[in-house]
Order: sequence, then structure tokens, then C-alpha cells
Amino acid sequence: MRTIFLALTAIFITGTTSTAQRSIRGDSLFSEFRPDGELRMWTFVVKDSTIGRLFSTVRGDETVDGEEGRILEQRYSLDFARIGAGVSIDVEGRHFIAEQRGYLGSELTIKTADEPSRLEIKRDGNFIRGSVTQNNRRRDLEASFSPGSFAADVYMLDLHEIFLAMRDIAVGDTIRDSIFVPQLMSTQYVEASVDMFVNKQLYKGVFDSTFVIRYRYPQEQTFYFTPDKRLVKVEIPGQELKAYLDVVRKMDSAPEGTGSITKGRSGVNIVKKWPLFVAYCLLGLAVMVLFAGRRWRWGTSWLGLIAGGVVFIVAIFTQMPLQMYLVEKLLIPNVTEGGSPYFWGVFPSLTAGLIQELLKASLIFVFAFLIRVRADRLTLVGAVTGAGFGVMEGCYLATLAVTADFFSWHLLERGFWIMYHAAAGGLLGHSLSHNENSRRFSFMLVSMILFNSALRYLPVFVQQNVINVQMMYFVLALTVIALTGFAFRRFQQDR
Repeated sequence: MRTIFLALTAIFITGTTSTAQRSIRGDSLFSEFRPDGELRMWTFVVKDSTIGRLFSTVRGDETVDGEEGRILEQRYSLDFARIGAGVSIDVEGRHFIAEQRGYLGSELTIKTADEPSRLEIKRDGNFIRGSVTQNNRRRDLEASFSPGSFAADVYMLDLHEIFLAMRDIAVGDTIRDSIFVPQLMSTQYVEASVDMFVNKQLYKGVFDSTFVIRYRYPQEQTFYFTPDKRLVKVEIPGQELKAYLDVVRKMDSAPEGTGSITKGRSGVNIVKKWPLFVAYCLLGLAVMVLFAGRRWRWGTSWLGLIAGGVVFIVAIFTQMPLQMYLVEKLLIPNVTEGGSPYFWGVFPSLTAGLIQELLKASLIFVFAFLIRVRADRLTLVGAVTGAGFGVMEGCYLATLAVTADFFSWHLLERGFWIMYHAAAGGLLGHSLSHNENSRRFSFMLVSMILFNSALRYLPVFVQQNVINVQMMYFVLALTVIALTGFAFRRFQQDR
């Protein structure tokens, strides 16, 4: 038994330096992010009315200023007249993006209420040079430019996406940079914070796991950016505008009109994650053997393991929606207005701890008073139901993740949580077995609610740069291992 515990401890501590989904590396080459022939399409919505779309396609390559670049064909049309604004914008042309990094130039036809204009600019050393033609009048243009910098305008979401895709992103980071605006021939300061990584409902029934990136400059807006480099949603509150990524597909490999907004819970993606599901089940079995010893063969042990997994389904429909509501309606608005993230971050964390521990405690009560399991077996029941609860939680969260990497932090993190749930359940069962009407059970329940909530509160310190991600993992590992050791000693007392 001690060998199993030490082996799990060694494996989990080794994993505390792994990279979490809370950070991603930027692509070094543009073609890694967007291959030739790929189409992406965004839809713009204002006040529930669709006002236009942006089409972006990679079409071949061209050398500019001695540097190899890719051609990005772009076309977007926005009709604000549909919402009574009386303005329409049509832009069509192509941009040149360096294969290794940076903006190389644009050739655009821009139509507004005025006469159409033609903008043709390209990088020339430390300058952007070219011309704009309107009403048959040509005017030369020149602006300073730092090679390797990126370009974008407010509605050029494909260029904003490139800006994010080719840089490292981590929760808690502050992005301070600049972008070149082709139509204005000037550079704008960019400042944004990577607030969190969360499974986000993009719109009704469609979810994806995204980084939430809040821009303060050049204007207030929120980008939802996935680990596989898709800008899936944009919110610009000053214009009451939202944009959604509707299509990502190869032009030469799919029929017209196909595409998908998200890869989050597709059947194929879930099938690819079966090794993770198997791994979580094996971890759950290992934890069950750790606490049950030879009694893992008992029917009560298997019934408790299965019941714990079934009970977690209740959390999917209670804890998850309530946490999301508190984050979107309470935490984010108050922190944005200057409130303390340490204070407002308590509520989503406490919600998870409260609901999860109450569910596990309720299940132990069912075994104690309905199934009438002997009192000296309640510690075992609590541990195995907790293990089942943790396994199902891991499997459910895996379905929400974009990536399906086996050797990643997710596997080890879920291992910690399975251990935690088993230890907490064991302690709850142990406290109930001594005296069904004593205060010991209530004290232990409150303690586990606070313990669970405290572990889920750790990311707040990461987001505030108090500790780094690796330190958070280390703290999580040590606290869960300590609790498991404490529960294991209590369990031995009942044998």
C-alpha cells in the first residue's frame, strides 16, 4: 500500500513543472498557423442583426523587400445602415505577411460613402512606402515602420489573429506592443491582458476553450482566442458589436458552405481523447486500491466508484453553469471596474467547493442510511465514491479541452484531483462512521468545502503575478499529497 502511495507521489511531483493549458507558444512560421489555400470567415453582428462578413484566404507567396511572404486575400463588407447608422464599408484586396514574422504590405480597394480609393503600400527597410489613389488623383505615402511588427485595423480580424498566433500567450500576461494601421498609415499602441483560460459559450449551444484577452488600447474590446490559434469571438462594447468565426477550411478539400466554428466537442475529437479517459480510469482504480487495499474486490467498492461518477453529472448541470454565471456577471465586471480580483475570485471558487462536497456528502448519506452500509465501511465508501467523482470530472473536462495530448499537465492535474476527491470522501465517511449525530461530520464537511475552494482559488494568485504557474502546481501537489497522507492514516485506524 505504501509503495502505491509513494509511486503516485513521485509521478505527480515530477509533473509539477509540465506546461499547462494556461499558456501556449507562438508559431514561428506563418504557414504553421495558416496553410496555403485555407479560408476563414467571420460574421459581424450588432444588436442581433448580421451586418456583414469577413473572408480571409491564404493564396500563394510573394517576396517583398527581400523577404519571403505569404499572400492573404481579404474581403469584408459591413453595412451599418441595417441598424440605422447609415454607413457601409467594403474592403477587398490582399495583404503580404512575412513567413517568419511581420507585416510586408497591402493592396486594398476601399469603398465607403466617398469615392472608392486604392491603397498600395509595401515595406521598404524601416519604412512603409506606396500610394493611395482616389478620384484619379495619386498621392505618395510614407511612414516609419519597425520590421517584424504586425498590422491590423479594427475590423481586420484575420490580421489581429495573426498578431496573437505568432506570440507567446499565458494567463496573467500583459501584452504591450504596437500595430500598424494601413488605412491611417500610422502606428497604434496596443495594451491587453490575458485574464483567464475558460470554457466559453460563444453563443447558444456552442462552447470552446479559449483565452480571454481584454484590450484597453487602442480601444476596449475582448478577444476569445483558442490554443489552436483561432480567434473565435470578438466583443467591442463601444459599438455593441460581436464577431464570430464561422468557417475554417481548406478551399481545395471541402465543398462550398462546409466548415465548423469549433473543434471543442466534435465526435472525432472525443474519440481521439480515449487514451485520456482510460488513463483517468486507471488513476481512479489506483487510488481506490490505495485506500481500499484488498477490499477493492468488494461489491461495495465498485458500487461506490460507479455511484461517485454518476453523481458528478449533477455538478455538470449545477456547478458549471453557476460558476460561469458568477465569472461573467460578477467577477469580470467588478474587476474591470477596479474591484479586487482577490475578493471577487472567492465566489466562483467557493461555489465549486460547496456543490462538490455537498454532492459527495449526500452520496455517503445514501450509503449510510438507505443502503445501510456498516459504519466501519463508510470510510471506504467515502474514498471510492470520491475517486469515481474525480474520474468523471477528469473525463468531462477532457471533452472540453481543445488538445488531446496524452503527456501533458492535464493528466497529472486530474491525478491530483482524483486523489483529493478520494481523500476528502474518505475523511467525510470516517467522520460519519464514529457517531452519526456528532458535530464531527459537520466540521469535516465545512473543512473539505474550504479546502476544495482554496485549491480552486490558486489561479487567482497566478493571474495577479504573485506566483507563477509552476509554483501553483507545486502547491497543489504538496497539499493534496499531505491531505491524502492524513486521510490514509485515519483510514488505517479503522482497520
